[in-house]
Amino acid sequence: MEEKKNIHHDQAKELREILQELQSNESEEKVSSESQEIYSESINSSTANPMNILNLPPRSEVHGIKKKRTRLKIRKPFIRLSMVAICLLVVALFIYLVDIGLVSF
Repeated sequence: MEEKKNIHHDQAKELREILQELQSNESEEKVSSESQEIYSESINSSTANPMNILNLPPRSEVHGIKKKRTRLKIRKPFIRLSMVAICLLVVALFIYLVDIGLVSF
């Protein structure tokens, strides 16, 4: 778990550094073509894991598919209610059978 946090932290740090470099370059009046080439080469060489953010899948595809199985949790109040309903059903059935004469009491 810590590896994932460290990886994400490192990625964020690299992105911040790149953003700061870009902002500092924008504040300068004009960058010569040579220094611009050197800058682009240094950015390309410094990023070990290049990622094109324009080619990422939509969030709905990434988070839409649930791989986890849904579990049904049966709690005590539900069990009690079910037992009372079953008992009432048995009593009602017995009363019905006595009433029509199939069972003599």
